[in-house]
Amino acid sequence: MKTKSRFIWFAGASFASLLLMMGIMLALFWQSLAPFQRQILADLIKAQFSYLFSAAVLLLAGLGFILDWFFRFYIIPVSRLTEEVELMLSVNPSFRTRTDGSKDVTRLGRLINEGADRFQRLQNTVTEKIELAQAESQVEKSILATMMSELPAGVLICNDQGQILLYNRKAKQFLGSRPGAQPTTREGSRASQPFLGLGRSIFGIMDKGLVVHALDEIAAKLERQTDDVAAYFVLVGQNNELLRAEVVPILDQDQLVTGLIMLLTDITAKVSREHHLFRQQRRLLRQLRKQATAIRCSAELLETYADIPAQRQRGLISLIADQSAAMGDLINQDRTDVSPTDTRWPVVPMLAADLLASIKRKSAEQLKLNVQIHPHNCHAQVKVDSYALVLAVSFVLHNLKSRIETDHIDAYLQDSGDLVYLDICYPGEKVDSASWRQWHAAPLHFMEEYLPVTLAEVLDHHRAEFWTLTRNDPRPMGCLRLFLPACESDDGDHHVRRMTILPEARPEFYDFDLFQQPGQNPLSDNRLLTELSYTVFDTETTGLDPAGGDEIISIGAVRVLHNRLLREEFFDQLVNPQRSLPYASTKIHGIQPEMLENQPTIDQVLKIFHAFCEDTILVAHNAAFDMRMLQLKEEETGVRFVNPVLDTMHLSAVVHPAQEDHSISAIAHRMGISVVGRHTALGDAITTGEIFLKLTPLLAEKGIHTLAEARRASQKTYYARIKY
Repeated sequence: MKTKSRFIWFAGASFASLLLMMGIMLALFWQSLAPFQRQILADLIKAQFSYLFSAAVLLLAGLGFILDWFFRFYIIPVSRLTEEVELMLSVNPSFRTRTDGSKDVTRLGRLINEGADRFQRLQNTVTEKIELAQAESQVEKSILATMMSELPAGVLICNDQGQILLYNRKAKQFLGSRPGAQPTTREGSRASQPFLGLGRSIFGIMDKGLVVHALDEIAAKLERQTDDVAAYFVLVGQNNELLRAEVVPILDQDQLVTGLIMLLTDITAKVSREHHLFRQQRRLLRQLRKQATAIRCSAELLETYADIPAQRQRGLISLIADQSAAMGDLINQDRTDVSPTDTRWPVVPMLAADLLASIKRKSAEQLKLNVQIHPHNCHAQVKVDSYALVLAVSFVLHNLKSRIETDHIDAYLQDSGDLVYLDICYPGEKVDSASWRQWHAAPLHFMEEYLPVTLAEVLDHHRAEFWTLTRNDPRPMGCLRLFLPACESDDGDHHVRRMTILPEARPEFYDFDLFQQPGQNPLSDNRLLTELSYTVFDTETTGLDPAGGDEIISIGAVRVLHNRLLREEFFDQLVNPQRSLPYASTKIHGIQPEMLENQPTIDQVLKIFHAFCEDTILVAHNAAFDMRMLQLKEEETGVRFVNPVLDTMHLSAVVHPAQEDHSISAIAHRMGISVVGRHTALGDAITTGEIFLKLTPLLAEKGIHTLAEARRASQKTYYARIKY
């Protein structure tokens, strides 16, 4: 269509120029004749008009054939030759030009191919030398990659904007999403972005409150220049396992946080054992207390009443013996069994001073309340879920501030051996019992943060107590005292984790510019194509008539991030169309009706696919068809795709207007791309992704660098007028 349009414009311009020149010459000739000569010429033309008209038509036809021959054998081949040489010099050095057209153009094409062969032989020689030089470092990189992949702990690295830059296999096992699965946050709600992948936000796979709390804790430790700068919290994995996250900052040469390393460890079994042991200890203590009470009462009766009948004395002595034996049995009982238990809020050790610093920081930022920490030498550790406990104390301070007119309170932290207690002192009377009971029973709802538990439940879980009393120091003032059990400072699972500082020069074993990527910013038309994140997708359908009732039976997609095709991050799902599958369509894509019987329906699949491609640019080949299939399902599914869209068919027509075939197969052949899985949704999506990556540098050579420029150029192509 493009070639035909160009020929029409070329022929029209040529004919118009010829007619204009002939008209000017005839006008000048007519002006040079005398009046009687003009009369004779007019009579001659009138008499011989039919012959003269036929001669003019034959002349124009001959000129048209000459123009057509010239266009087809010179202009089109030269234009095509230009595009093909551009291909050889950019994305496909093995491509060779078609030697058709005129003799001169054909000879030029052969010479170009011979020159390309010589250049490729030289390039292959240079490439072999480079590969030999890089072989040793490649082995080291492979060893490093294997070690990272096989680590027993999950490793997750993100930049300071929360963008995931690196993860290993264990992290994907812990946090990666299965089809239809979505991670659960602490509040029990579903996360909006359930997929683990490069470039995605870490806040989509774990509770934002946990990460922000960890960042605040790290910032406070860096400010105090403590040895252990790590922060710790616990989250729930995709298979409901409990994961202990150790967060370590990465600093640049200016000591500014540029990223985070998260180490994830499965602590489900350990927490279950500890919780079971704790419950057994509580049950044992209750039973021992009951038996000790019986023994003590019996002994007191024997000691107090000397005249008790002998039979009654023997009964009391027998009771003491029985209860003593029962106590011995309880102590010697084997308690190694572990049963399923509630393991909410697993606790991790931290310095009590760090806990108090977190409370001070949160009070200042959200309550505008100045907590003055008085000098102390408390180096005790406590086992807490710092997020839940800091939220609980902040909730109490929020309620306290609403009762008293002050923006300043004093805090005292002391260690009494087995217990650590924190005194929060304020001017005025102590909180009355009725108000305190009300606070105890209220759910923790503080500013925009919320936990679906009460203050009493958090305290009970930590084996903590909160008392309200009056303190004289030196004048009477209200006081809230928090008691926490102290734990051993030398915890077997705890070690000092220091920060990582990026060196000025890149280490030899590390060549990924992870921290130079743009942050998690809104997509903009002015951003470069090479900086954006894409979801390249394709659909297989029951037919080619979206408005006529044809349905989607398969969706395949793969992600492209910063000019890289991420083959490991893909979406591949069959769909039950809830209608018959024509044999004609089965012959194309190979999907049999029985393969679709137990598959999810389109309303289920589109919700998951929508999450997969959230905040990315959609890319497809002949995207108008695929987007029409999705748009027709908006009302039925409630899922609407508003992502910007790019079409590789349009972009191919932009960079190669002289080429007549812009199918996936033709483009892949021109660009040297191997086509695997043709007419399968995922296979076509991967091929389309590779085509898109080859088109990007060709677009840049034509001055098309940004998303807006690519869209504007696409809209000018013939294919942009196709509607479904």
